[in-house]
Amino acid sequence: MSFRNLVLKHSMDEDCKSFLDYFFNRAQISDGLTQTGSTTEALILSTTSLDSLGKIWAYHFADEASQLASAYGGGLSESQRLAHILKKFTGTEDIANRLAVVCFAEDWKKADPQKASFIDSTLLAQRALECELRESPRAYLDVSLDELLAQHPEIAVDPRLIRVAREYQYGAILYRMYRCPLIHSSLHSCHTHGFARNEEVKYWRKSAVKTSIGFGPLLVTRWLRKVAEGLVHKCILSSINPCLGVDPDVEQDRRLSNLWSTICKL
Repeated sequence: MSFRNLVLKHSMDEDCKSFLDYFFNRAQISDGLTQTGSTTEALILSTTSLDSLGKIWAYHFADEASQLASAYGGGLSESQRLAHILKKFTGTEDIANRLAVVCFAEDWKKADPQKASFIDSTLLAQRALECELRESPRAYLDVSLDELLAQHPEIAVDPRLIRVAREYQYGAILYRMYRCPLIHSSLHSCHTHGFARNEEVKYWRKSAVKTSIGFGPLLVTRWLRKVAEGLVHKCILSSINPCLGVDPDVEQDRRLSNLWSTICKL
């Protein structure tokens, strides 16, 4: 290896370490907030950090992101991006691969009451309907999207249902029902609750027809560490410096440029 390449490698190694330390420190700060009872602030920090990692992944591995967007029908939303990196970097056995089957099933019943009998007998029977009155629906029976489609061909043959089901994956819920409401409204989503502790995933009955879901804050920071570690490892294998290239202003600069261009055309 030439001296120049050796210097570049050393520089990238240092940057990778700094990158990993930065996100591990954010996870540690989030855990500290949880210990002091500031779980809302902890979740804001951890979910926004996960979202940032998704954006960095999409930039450095744009071809992979484009292929995923094509597979999803031409678009990759922020919620799906987060769901993807969570599954990709936590491992196939991690519960991060699962989706909130009870929430998906209840919303499906609400949208299409004619399917209620089928949904009750298949998706909700063991997970919710057979529970004791004081027993929460059984989150441990949640499965991955692939498992759900294998178990229920009726869903697998309908691309529209698959598209909706993706939004109930744990990673997508973290984006849509944790990050977004907390950041943009300073409010908790009505689809979530704050009773999950440590690394727990927990359902909570809000009414006879509505169940909310909660993720323990320490579970979210564990995912944050694993995603950061997995992304850095992928960058090293691809000789990519994760600290370089991402422009935080590109979207707003494009928007302002478009606004200025309308004036220049007058």
